[in-house]
Amino acid sequence: MDRLTRYLITNYSVFMTVSEHAAYRAIVLEEKATRSSTAEARDKLDRAAELSDPVVRALLAGGPDAFFNQLRDRLMSERQTEIVLNLCPKCGALARTPQALQCPDCHHAWHDSVP
Repeated sequence: MDRLTRYLITNYSVFMTVSEHAAYRAIVLEEKATRSSTAEARDKLDRAAELSDPVVRALLAGGPDAFFNQLRDRLMSERQTEIVLNLCPKCGALARTPQALQCPDCHHAWHDSVP
């Protein structure tokens, strides 16, 4: 998942649909199940209600990367005026949150420039 997509999911998940939330939960559950060595974790994934929803299955049909790209593109086109991309004034990198005052790439801080 690219930085912009992670930024949108972390800071603007309120704009995700119920089905998109369910698809995201299914991806997280699957990742946890593959990392876990217990049968219990894999069992939870099999029983996940999210995967029984045909809308969620359709969202995930192309795989996680396709879902994340589609989600990012939809949020950026439909909610463009409500989403604040907090870019570093020095290097232009995307900060971690809309309120962040330090760049994660070049570590430039702009605390003094905020009134």
